[in-house]
Amino acid sequence: MVHKMLKPVVILALKTVYRNIDLIRKDRIPKEGPVIFVANHPTAFIDPVLLAALQDRTVHFLTRGDYFNSRLFGAFLTLLHVRPVYRMNESGFAKVKTNLSTFNLLFHPDGKRETILVSVEGNATHEKRMRPVRKGAARIAFDTLESGGFEEIHLVPVGFTYTYAEQFRSQVMMVFDEPIKGSDFLEIYRENKARGITALTEEIKKRLEDNVVILNREREDVAEAFFVLYRSDHPRPFWPVITHQEEQLSAEKAIGDGVNAMDDQEYNQWNELQKAYFTALEQAGLEDATLVRKNAANLLNTVMLIAGFLPAALGYLWAWLPLLPGKYLAEHKVRRLEFKISVQMGVGLGAFLVYTILWLLISLLTANIWIAALIPVLFAAAYFCIWYEELWHKWRQDYRLHRLPLQEHGTLIIRREQLAAGLKALLPPAAP
Repeated sequence: MVHKMLKPVVILALKTVYRNIDLIRKDRIPKEGPVIFVANHPTAFIDPVLLAALQDRTVHFLTRGDYFNSRLFGAFLTLLHVRPVYRMNESGFAKVKTNLSTFNLLFHPDGKRETILVSVEGNATHEKRMRPVRKGAARIAFDTLESGGFEEIHLVPVGFTYTYAEQFRSQVMMVFDEPIKGSDFLEIYRENKARGITALTEEIKKRLEDNVVILNREREDVAEAFFVLYRSDHPRPFWPVITHQEEQLSAEKAIGDGVNAMDDQEYNQWNELQKAYFTALEQAGLEDATLVRKNAANLLNTVMLIAGFLPAALGYLWAWLPLLPGKYLAEHKVRRLEFKISVQMGVGLGAFLVYTILWLLISLLTANIWIAALIPVLFAAAYFCIWYEELWHKWRQDYRLHRLPLQEHGTLIIRREQLAAGLKALLPPAAP
């Protein structure tokens, strides 16, 4: 019940936090029977939130058992469909034995649509590469099949790729692969349990690697430069936020693979060029997208900025207070990138719910229905403020570009064209 009530609110929050969410191949999720979503884990809490909110099956999450040491907090987690999993080295054998009852509960034959998410890398780390895949998902799959309740269990790989996982209004690409049938590995498992678990785990790893951007750590600078150019050349509209396009993910995977394959000499040449280009951009106070964007500092946009100032200011002032705690914590208290946007969104969402309830109470206590009626208007103004700030940013960028000396402008264009030629060579024909 709590899960269903929160879902539309969470979707609205996701559409605010992210500028674009590519939800790719969602139709591959089985409609019936037990499903294990097996996913990489770039962020602390956003990955499971995205999965729970943007597909139709009710998802149960597995987390560390020590979170349930507090009865109150454990009860709250249970309301959100979170279930405890205990590790031998942390909890001892007695607690570990309860894991089986958890899995039996989730995959009971009466629960035909039960679904769980297993983040197969373990702890969250934001990086564009796969870390070692743990064997827990394979063990759960085989235990479920061996229990005799089901003839089949599907493991659906889910790849998460974030442009900038710690940043507000960035992008996320979420792709579902073809389901892996657990029964295909059951014969190997029955012959040799360790070999069966390893075989299924390797298949999970292979599928995930096929659906996320993978970069060698020492090649990130050039790859990121090419990513920026590609995104500037292929801007995404403000609306709709949730789309189903695969082109950007395919292009960024191709860029990553191409940069990884460069020899040291070629990589160093591109690295020197991108450093020179982006350093010059920074000194000019410009962004790459400004050089390829149509003139944003035009008369129409100027009029829209003037006309929209008051509603945007109203939205900003109304949203400022509930957003302040999450923003402060993310910027000053949270050290790990993987937790920043999770904390900012979670605290902000909670504060907004309390804030809205307070406005409704004021409306009730004062018997003034207009206060309650004003709430959706203020929400709309707050969302309008996001659009307004983006337009204002583009307008200022183009204004700076117009004031840039012609020689500096020309040098930037030449360097960008050189980088763009390298980008074009990396892209597949389907993503020009």
